[in-house]
Amino acid sequence: MSDFIISPTGIAYLLQIAALFFFVFAILALWQQSRTMRRNIDDVYRINDQADQKLKAMIALLSDLKQEFVTKNQEINDLHRIPTDLADLSRRMKNVESEFTRMADTFQQQEQISKAIAMAQRGSKRAEIVEGTGLSAEQADTIVKFHGPNTE
Repeated sequence: MSDFIISPTGIAYLLQIAALFFFVFAILALWQQSRTMRRNIDDVYRINDQADQKLKAMIALLSDLKQEFVTKNQEINDLHRIPTDLADLSRRMKNVESEFTRMADTFQQQEQISKAIAMAQRGSKRAEIVEGTGLSAEQADTIVKFHGPNTE
């Protein structure tokens, strides 16, 4: 048998066996590497999916933050209008106060005229009416003329 191994046919046979072992080993190594790569690819897909989910959550959070920013910005704009609104309100209040004062004056004057008419109907003279109501002498004369005891 040692002659066979040394012979050209034996060497060729041994080389073929060595080549066969080499190819089997290479195929096993490639297969193992393929399995490792498949696991790595699966890990990459899993990590990519996790990153995608986190990215979607961040986008949703940013959208919420944007909406909150818009709302707060509107509130700030509303706050900027407060001085103008307050000035307008102050102007309106002054108008109401003026109108109220005018109405109070009118009411007070009407009350004085009613008092003067009652005094004239009881027979009071012009001087008493002027003194008692604060009306002018001309107003008191007119009231006495139309509402005094001699008008009937």
